[in-house]
Amino acid sequence: MRASKTLKLISLSAVMAFLLMGCGLLPFAGGEPEIEFWASQEVIPPGECVLLHWEVRNAGDYPVFLNGEQVPPEGEEEVCLERPEAFELVVGAPGGPYEETVTIEVEGEVPPEGPPPEEPPPGEPPPGEPPPEEPPPGGPEVIFLVADPDAIPQGGCAMLRWEVLPPGEWRVLLDGQEVPHVGEEEVCPAGTTTYELLVEAPGGPQTRQVTLRVESGPGPEPTPPPPQATPTSPPQATPPPPQPTATPAVPPGGGQWGVLSTDLAVTDLYADKLLNGTVYGRLTNHGPETLTNMTLQFSCEWAKTAYGDTLGVIEQMGPRNITITSLNPGQTAAWNTYITVDLTQYWYNMTCSIQVDFNDPNTANNSYSEILSKQ
Repeated sequence: MRASKTLKLISLSAVMAFLLMGCGLLPFAGGEPEIEFWASQEVIPPGECVLLHWEVRNAGDYPVFLNGEQVPPEGEEEVCLERPEAFELVVGAPGGPYEETVTIEVEGEVPPEGPPPEEPPPGEPPPGEPPPEEPPPGGPEVIFLVADPDAIPQGGCAMLRWEVLPPGEWRVLLDGQEVPHVGEEEVCPAGTTTYELLVEAPGGPQTRQVTLRVESGPGPEPTPPPPQATPTSPPQATPPPPQPTATPAVPPGGGQWGVLSTDLAVTDLYADKLLNGTVYGRLTNHGPETLTNMTLQFSCEWAKTAYGDTLGVIEQMGPRNITITSLNPGQTAAWNTYITVDLTQYWYNMTCSIQVDFNDPNTANNSYSEILSKQ
């Protein structure tokens, strides 16, 4: 296709100007100029861009023009078009014309003349699209409710802990009773019970529930049968009572002597709050003996992962010491691991283990794993 008349006039004017100024230039030493001029695409949709490439050999000291603007003898240029357009490469040398033309066709609907349509303000949907659903204004971002532990024997108690972030003007109710935004409460239910935390947010109530299981304990001990009557016999001479024998002293807990034998297990891991929380563990004595003034060692390892990520950072701590003053069979006690977590940004896959210095018949429950998160 032919270039536009204006483009021709610009190109010829530029070439003539250089011809008039350059009459003193020497003729071509290696023959006439050779022009290679092409585009990366010759047909594009409106608004797309293409690269123009050119290479001029034997141009000597004569100038090269692309659509009337001087360019180097070899190069490339990106152009973006809304309509078809012709591009002309000219060598401003006598004896010509030395020129090549490339036409880029634009196919598709051409945008109308005039300024582009105004974009909707940030945060507003494009015309014709429904507005996106937004969370209730002023509602909480995190509602946290946990029972610690989540299973107890009959007659036992547990702590309910909750936290609503960020604190707002809305009411917080625990089983219908108004409570502060952050708190804890001891409960001792007779049977398995579900507790509900309700937040009266502006967009409607939001709730969280947790179930505390009450496990049935051992049945009542059988009543011993009444003593059987025995025939009366003549009194016998009472032998002297046996003399007590000396019993070697046993240190509390047995320890390296191996006297103590009981099943101690790690039964829970939890954080006391979401932001800058401290991780606690729970130890349960499954019996048959009592632990008294016993020092143990524990160690923990965890993967710390940001919400939305799949790979976390492996961290660990330990070993450290725990001192148990007294723990009877069937009892559970908490200990502070001194591990700090941020459950508002990360979730933790944590495992803690204990090492004992006595006879533990079931070492399989000396380790416990838990995922700690804001859910």
